[in-house]
Amino acid sequence: MSIKPIHYQVVVPKTAEVSRIHENELNKQGNLIQQQSQNTIKKSHEDLSRVKGKEEAHKLQVKEKNERNNDEHSQNKKNKKKHEDKSFGGKGGGIDIKI
Repeated sequence: MSIKPIHYQVVVPKTAEVSRIHENELNKQGNLIQQQSQNTIKKSHEDLSRVKGKEEAHKLQVKEKNERNNDEHSQNKKNKKKHEDKSFGGKGGGIDIKI
């Protein structure tokens, strides 16, 4: 089957149209991949900031707990010292015996 010049008039415009459609499909796929990668990056940044926020909150709780423990410890030391002072009647309140 031979191709006549009349056939070229129909085939050439269709070739350009098919080429344009194919290029659009490739661009759509590329754009979709790029959008998915951007969404993944955005989600990972959000997750990272959420984790950092939780870590900061945990650090704050630990710091507050340590401060309370230190305050309680120093308060206990003061109370113990006062109790010791009262039990001996102050400094030098013990009984000295010399032979």
